[in-house]
Amino acid sequence: MSRIEPLRLQPIFQARVWGGDRLDPDSPDPIGEAWVVYEGNQVVDGAWAGKTLLEVTGELGAELLGTTAVAQTSHGFPLLIKLLHSREWLSVQVHPNDEQAARLEGLNTVGKTEAWHVLEADPGAQVIFGLNGEHSTAQLRRMAREGTFEDVLRYVPVERGDTLFTPAGCVHAIGPGLLIYEVQQTSDITYRLFDWNRPETAGRALHLDKGLQVIGACE
Repeated sequence: MSRIEPLRLQPIFQARVWGGDRLDPDSPDPIGEAWVVYEGNQVVDGAWAGKTLLEVTGELGAELLGTTAVAQTSHGFPLLIKLLHSREWLSVQVHPNDEQAARLEGLNTVGKTEAWHVLEADPGAQVIFGLNGEHSTAQLRRMAREGTFEDVLRYVPVERGDTLFTPAGCVHAIGPGLLIYEVQQTSDITYRLFDWNRPETAGRALHLDKGLQVIGACE
């Protein structure tokens, strides 16, 4: 008899400098992300109440994930699903693929490929999806240092119902006025290339050396 039942998870809210008030209106901080399916989420009711999704995954294994996912995943639940609400531009960033992540961050790490589905969009909302032409690594590094990196970016208008597949290596950013459903690999490796000239802090440092190594195509 199957032990699988619907799992209702407690979301984890993440404050972000670019976040808004849609995801957790009671928070005094701008909430940019709600992690709604994540291995650290706790099950709120039923037979698995109080356990994390990671613990449930460990007990059920292939019964929950299937044999292919179990064979490919050594670190837990393979997906992270988020809701994103942006009041300002997110940083311009890029993620490594699995091979690059292992080389740059160490074994047993995975890269990040993701996809976005636009749930709501203010009029004129945009995302960044790649570069606007061919640019050398030296040119990109110089423009990032000078604070003019936005001049090499490809801006794409989006509206409610749009879906974008964002592979590892694709330079990207989400613009203001968007509510997005995001599905990604369970990885938090982000190389920030440009942060709209916000004051650089330890928590929002740029990662040019690694980021410029992994830039690739978006399509």
